[in-house]
Amino acid sequence: PETVHVTLDTIAPTLTNIYPAQGATVGLKILALPISAESNEPLQSLIVNNQNIGIGVAGIMFYDILTLSGTGNMALTFKAKDLAGNETTVVRNINAVLDNDDPVITIT
Repeated sequence: PETVHVTLDTIAPTLTNIYPAQGATVGLKILALPISAESNEPLQSLIVNNQNIGIGVAGIMFYDILTLSGTGNMALTFKAKDLAGNETTVVRNINAVLDNDDPVITIT
């Protein structure tokens, strides 16, 4: 008989390159915030503020548009779950502001 060794994955995934960054002030034209993150391993799900985020390349890169209910200071809660069911949570506090001003170009 052949012996098979199985190692149980109990290590939570790690999220990096999260956008927006902690403490960022983000100017928006509408209440839609682009978000992105990378994982150190394939994920089965990524949820940000109760919104499922599309799983991208090889299950490790993520990009989506988060619909906001308003502006101001807010917490973005990223909840990641890997293929073994291990979970990690990362919180980013940001300030979302509406920027409806047209750009001004001055030629001298």
